[in-house]
Amino acid sequence: MRKIFSLRDDSGNSYEQDQIPNMFLKHFEEFLGSTYPVKSIDSSGNLFKRKRSVGDADKMITNVSNAEIKRALFDIDDSKSPSPDGFTTAFFKKACSIVGVDTCNAVREFFSSGKMLGELNATLVSLIPKVQTPSKVTDFRPIACCNVLYKCISKVLTNRIKASLEACKAAIRVLSFLEGIFKITSF
Repeated sequence: MRKIFSLRDDSGNSYEQDQIPNMFLKHFEEFLGSTYPVKSIDSSGNLFKRKRSVGDADKMITNVSNAEIKRALFDIDDSKSPSPDGFTTAFFKKACSIVGVDTCNAVREFFSSGKMLGELNATLVSLIPKVQTPSKVTDFRPIACCNVLYKCISKVLTNRIKASLEACKAAIRVLSFLEGIFKITSF
């Protein structure tokens, strides 16, 4: 692990040791912006014009299968950042015959209980230098190192949502096509 000993701000002022964390904090507060109060949503039912059928909604909450978990795991790119524990997605893929059952059990436990161990939900943010000799806060980019099981759970959810959205897009294309035909044939 490397340590940042000094940085300069945009005015050229140099900061060292204990001042550096505050420089990063200030930078990301400015970069990410301010918080704004959330406005309440109109509860009149007009918010969502198109809704999924009960059957489609049921598909979103069906039990997660081992095949679905394995597909999600193998969909995650091996080049993604490692977990805070140092394990990579490549490790889980290569050791699937050894850790696969436990991996599937852990993912299914989340979907059945809705609870996740704190160790799985931990994310380590690391600062990666963009240049050979970083001297400013903007010379670093943050990466979030999430646990592989957390990534797998996210991928299962993403795949399910993606499938539902694809079905919506297909239905919209069919409806647009039919509207076009009705416009052409109307008298």
